[in-house]
Amino acid sequence: MKMRGKRAYIREVLRDYPEICKKLPEKRTRNEQRRVEIVKGVLEMIERMSDARSKKKIVEMVYFRKSHTLHGAAMEIPVASRTVDRWNGQIMRAVEEIMDLP
Repeated sequence: MKMRGKRAYIREVLRDYPEICKKLPEKRTRNEQRRVEIVKGVLEMIERMSDARSKKKIVEMVYFRKSHTLHGAAMEIPVASRTVDRWNGQIMRAVEEIMDLP
């Protein structure tokens, strides 16, 4: 899988999470249930990282609520744009690790 395609897929998984969580667990498909488990695992990994509160805020604003861009979230937190880019890379790598993507 190409890096660009991999990142797009990860973003899709993160963005779909809030909508999938609205469904009752017995109404979810296996794929949706797997996605929920993946995102929960990522959120647990983020909890163990440094600056966990800020990183969770980024995930919430950028991927779950879709109310900010990465750089808009950086201004909201406030941290440097480069820092948010680095943190986003860490989050993407955490999802890759949990999903076991090549």
